[in-house]
Amino acid sequence: MLSAQRRTYRPLHDFGGWGLRWGMNSRNARAYTTTGSTAVVLSLRDASEVYLGVDDEQGLLDALSHRGIV
Repeated sequence: MLSAQRRTYRPLHDFGGWGLRWGMNSRNARAYTTTGSTAVVLSLRDASEVYLGVDDEQGLLDALSHRGIV
């Protein structure tokens, strides 16, 4: 993993809705979301992205940072 950040996105436009989704428009991205329009986005070494919709975005970012993952 190269980085993790909080990002606003458009679930319907970018992924066709909520749930377990793959990027639309040839994007190399996956989304695991249930509600809302913000997520923690993990940018991976292979240039793909994973959007994680969680209740506590800052808590996830802190946990990743604390463990030296990002």
